[in-house]
Amino acid sequence: MPISSAMKKVLGDGRVERAEVGALNADIGRGRTRAADLSKLAGAQFVDTLEAGAGDDLVRLGRENGVELRFSEPAKDLSDAGDVLAGRATLARGQSNRKASVVAVQRGLMALANRLGAPDIALPNFGADGDFGGETSKAVEKFQARFGAAQGIQPNGEVNQATAKLLDTMLRRTAVPKLLIDEVSSMAPSLQSVLAACDHLLKHDGRLYGTQTDWRCRDPQHPQWSESNAVSDASGRYTDVPMNGSGWKCNLAVCTALYLAGFEPPRYPSGAYPIAAELYRYTKAIQGRNARDHVELDLKAQVRNLDQLSPDERRTQVAALLDQAKPGQLLIVDHGSGGGADGGHCRIIRDVSDWRGGQGTLRCFQASHRAALDKDHVLSDFTGEKHVYLLEANTPRDA
Repeated sequence: MPISSAMKKVLGDGRVERAEVGALNADIGRGRTRAADLSKLAGAQFVDTLEAGAGDDLVRLGRENGVELRFSEPAKDLSDAGDVLAGRATLARGQSNRKASVVAVQRGLMALANRLGAPDIALPNFGADGDFGGETSKAVEKFQARFGAAQGIQPNGEVNQATAKLLDTMLRRTAVPKLLIDEVSSMAPSLQSVLAACDHLLKHDGRLYGTQTDWRCRDPQHPQWSESNAVSDASGRYTDVPMNGSGWKCNLAVCTALYLAGFEPPRYPSGAYPIAAELYRYTKAIQGRNARDHVELDLKAQVRNLDQLSPDERRTQVAALLDQAKPGQLLIVDHGSGGGADGGHCRIIRDVSDWRGGQGTLRCFQASHRAALDKDHVLSDFTGEKHVYLLEANTPRDA
């Protein structure tokens, strides 16, 4: 399906700026463009037109319109057109049997149009669609005339070895724009970096923390990481792990956030993340003299055996614990149901500005039945638990 005229207008100069992404929301509301076209901007067809940071705006726009986006990695070279680079093939108008090579060339042209400010070699109408048509032939001819004269390249609109090598060299010399600005990677491990990691997960992987979805592992030290199956998106490397509807992922959400924030997450000897109800054990306060030198969490406060207290005592003690909470700390509860994966729940404190002396709400990042989310809680959400723990990450991980 061709893209809308409104989208073509945005693509006309070969670069999609952040402000232009925001303006697309009004075009969608007026019916001038389709929400489905956002996937074409994020995918291989047009992703190379996006300026740095535009992916963040596109993600937000997609969510506002019910579209979950997956980003192709921006073009870095012409390696997918190896046959042309090696001189075994020449691409020309009407080419239909070398789709991968044609796409690589089209993406290369669009990437350079964006990064060098050369709209005459852009492909605003069809993008990287794998068909070597009139738009692509004209862009190649413009590229050859503008950049190939010094190499003796004739502007004929065909991609032979010399043209392919020039395109490859120029791509390798340009800076690849970071589409999704990862605030986490530039921050030192801290409570603030934990909050940024929560934002990162909500933005990029939120839907994968529901009970019926696969999990996206971003920790190469986790035993379910598969180097041979690892792939990249605009926000980093990951391995998709089939979960077969195996249930709650609150421990995966919290431990992945700690990893992304630059902290070493708690691990079983196998490297897997502990279940929620066991996270409190990864503190020196609980391990005592037998604690390992490498301790991942600090125990800031705890209330145990709430089931043995009166209702008023429960409220008083839980309120006192929550009064100490800071954004970026972990809040762990043990249901007292006998252990196992469903024996507890873990959250990350996000906002305490509306909490005073046991009154108001406390906002937390957590997994849920449908996805990861920020959720407001009141005191009574915790007084029915058996144990409640307030923890804080303390061990920066190796880079």
